[in-house]
Amino acid sequence: MKVSVVIPLYNAEPFIGRCLDSILNQTHSDIEIILVDDVSKDASLSIAEDYQKKYSSIKIIKHSTNKGSMMSRRDGYMAATGKCLMFVDSDDALPLDAVEKLVSKQVETNADIVLGNAVKIYVNGRRERLVDNVRANAKKLDFLKALLDEKARRCLWGRLYRTSLFHDHELRNLENMTIYEDACLLYQVAVNAERIEPIDDFVYDYYENKASVTQRVYGKKQIESIIMANSIISEFCQPFTQISYDLQHRVAKTVFALYSEDISIEEVKKLLKKHGMQKYGEFTTACKILKLADWWFLLKRFVYVRTKLSK
Repeated sequence: MKVSVVIPLYNAEPFIGRCLDSILNQTHSDIEIILVDDVSKDASLSIAEDYQKKYSSIKIIKHSTNKGSMMSRRDGYMAATGKCLMFVDSDDALPLDAVEKLVSKQVETNADIVLGNAVKIYVNGRRERLVDNVRANAKKLDFLKALLDEKARRCLWGRLYRTSLFHDHELRNLENMTIYEDACLLYQVAVNAERIEPIDDFVYDYYENKASVTQRVYGKKQIESIIMANSIISEFCQPFTQISYDLQHRVAKTVFALYSEDISIEEVKKLLKKHGMQKYGEFTTACKILKLADWWFLLKRFVYVRTKLSK
């Protein structure tokens, strides 16, 4: 089976060689690599082009203007010719038998999505296992509920997808989303999947990157991205009434946390109103939906942000 591996590329000069080597050396041989360069300002594209000269399996798509990783992934998956595809971030890597193990489960079960586990590798060398809690032969509602309840990772990497999930359905992709864009796409894909299968194997090496946006305090641009993403997630998940409470809880918790960030409460409320999400930012809504553990999370995020801002 041919597998397309999509890699959004932007300023990954220190890591892209490691990433490409891990894919080129896979035990599964039928792989095409699609790199989408989003106008990198370092030597990332040059390194990728050097690899392309040596390996015919590598395709490079070049953006003329910076569009963000969501559009890079879109251009990558639209160019994919494999029956299945994967996403790999340019600063991460795959264990050498990752694709083989994911493909084996897909062939065995004919699943639309195969979920693998990941290892997070911190800058100091510490390793942490990231494991999804999703049952075998899961249906879309099982997977959506697991995502909403934080029992499954809300990221695209570490999974194998049937390419038709991306080619045969209308998906919403927005330019210059700076955060939450992978979760936004994952939920859209999940609503069209009929069978999801987990495997016990660890198929992804997720390297901590201190420059990552998820390590920062959020400003207006990041906050609007989060609100837009949750608006799209709500739109795609609302038809499934069985998970309506889980959806409202997840969105309310995410939105209410934005009041801790580096813009005023009034600015957050304006952005919520702009995208039709104002009900999730109301204190009365939060009191009805959020649990004690959620308020503890919100307090910790507030303390973290204030500490960062005071330095």
